[in-house]
Amino acid sequence: MITQINLQLPILTDDSSPLPTTIVKEGVFGGRATSNTKIYLLPESSAFSKTRAVTAHVTGSGGSVQTPARLLSGIGASLNTLSSDAVEAFQKDALPRLSMLTQSRTTITVGSFYDLTILVRSSTSLTFIYTPIGTTPPSEAETLGL
Repeated sequence: MITQINLQLPILTDDSSPLPTTIVKEGVFGGRATSNTKIYLLPESSAFSKTRAVTAHVTGSGGSVQTPARLLSGIGASLNTLSSDAVEAFQKDALPRLSMLTQSRTTITVGSFYDLTILVRSSTSLTFIYTPIGTTPPSEAETLGL
């Protein structure tokens, strides 16, 4: 999973850095991907097992956060072997709702691919958590890297 995300990062954003492939803490992989985004992967049991959740923290300044739609769509596509259908589902199901967040926690089912839970932490901080459809994000996924 981390390899697929790292392959896409230069395509998805201009100021990207590869995610670290070493363990950050207790089986968690990831780190800073861009100047305002951190991405963490929480596998089921080891680096080679399925991913339980992927967390992306996005920060902004001056009371605003620019949602990195291409990056968020790319993470979802990486979770689904770079499927173009996953990208289309993100554009159809998630993208229209990202600009209209009115609750501190929102979950969007993206096609038949994944659930995307969005946490509004403050006016300058959002967290996006990718999980299998119908799966509540693990509590530790919400605070990875904070």
